[in-house]
Amino acid sequence: TRRSSDLTLTPDKLKTAKVVAFYTTGDIPLDVKAFDAWIKAGGGFFAVHTGTDTLHGNADYLKIINAEFNGHPWTSKETVTFKLDDPTNPTVSMFDPHFTRMEEIYHYKDFDPTQVRVLMSLDMERTELKRTEHVPVVWCKNYGQGKVFHTELGHRDDMWTTDVYQQHLTAAIKWLLGDITFDATPNPEVSKQEEELARKAVAST
Repeated sequence: TRRSSDLTLTPDKLKTAKVVAFYTTGDIPLDVKAFDAWIKAGGGFFAVHTGTDTLHGNADYLKIINAEFNGHPWTSKETVTFKLDDPTNPTVSMFDPHFTRMEEIYHYKDFDPTQVRVLMSLDMERTELKRTEHVPVVWCKNYGQGKVFHTELGHRDDMWTTDVYQQHLTAAIKWLLGDITFDATPNPEVSKQEEELARKAVAST
């Protein structure tokens, strides 16, 4: 059995990495300040599905990932519809503009729309289970000289085995590596617009 200290992403271990991906939950052996410095110096952080359900209450980690898990009203057996907020972005353009799947989707606390570019959201007008809130699903940001990419998709095995999801993951990694480029300017106007649509969608029911 390996000691937890052997698994810690220390500064020395990070020196050999270009991208670090998390599919994690709860507390993990991570020197968050060193990780933060590594990303800002040019590293790429890829948070897949449970990234916001990791290191709860850690303010330094929250600055990196930009949201914290606050429950999953859309469970793994819930059919949900998504909306592309940046439909030409190469990390999400492979999806249909309003695609529907069975998938577990979180909602969050402490999400700051001024810090990230939202690329995909829950389509509250079309999704059966509605809430009066914007639920971002995919977002990204430049972080110092580095980059951060978050995708909520990926709870179910049958999502991972689809070609479109694998294309999504691959494109995100290419962006984190600098192999493709796009505008990652924050778009808080999307969150404002989606919140208004969500309130209207709930009111209409």
